[in-house]
Amino acid sequence: MIEQIPQFVKGFLVGLPIWGVLGWFINRILGPSVDELGIRIKKWTLGQFSRDEYSTYVAYTKLERTLSELHKSQGHSRFSYKNNHDVNLIIKKYNAKQLRDITRTWIEHGHIWSYAEGDIFFAGMELLMQYLTKENLDEVVRKHKENNQANVWPFLEKVEEERPELLSASILSYLRDEQRKYEAKRAGSRQKDE
Repeated sequence: MIEQIPQFVKGFLVGLPIWGVLGWFINRILGPSVDELGIRIKKWTLGQFSRDEYSTYVAYTKLERTLSELHKSQGHSRFSYKNNHDVNLIIKKYNAKQLRDITRTWIEHGHIWSYAEGDIFFAGMELLMQYLTKENLDEVVRKHKENNQANVWPFLEKVEEERPELLSASILSYLRDEQRKYEAKRAGSRQKDE
């Protein structure tokens, strides 16, 4: 009868208890070290960020995702996010120091590769405007003034209305130049229409 059972089945039946015992033994020996390795990897990963940096990045991501979803549903209605319930819930969760950190992260990680991303970036900047510093604003202008997808000067006009103390002489000069260019374009297009 045993001779009629194929060889691979015999090997399986004999090997099953052996591999079961070996598996149990290896798990008992290596299991704790593998668990410890996982804990060490987690600690190292979290160690690359402080808790504050990690929570700031998470908050930045939530705000960016919420604004992106709103932009997709509302379209290019620039700066219409202030009275949104979801956005206000995110903003109200954090204290002033955390919001300053989120503002810094927003500027550091925010990229503008399209008009839609520009709308989202500057909507976030407007939401966080009261936490902006002069250095933050200088970095925004330096980073985006040459980007034709970023519409910097309308945002600077908002800053001039709400927080004029943030505008340095060079930024104010840039803003006036952009306003003159815009007015010249409008005057030229009016003359063509007539």
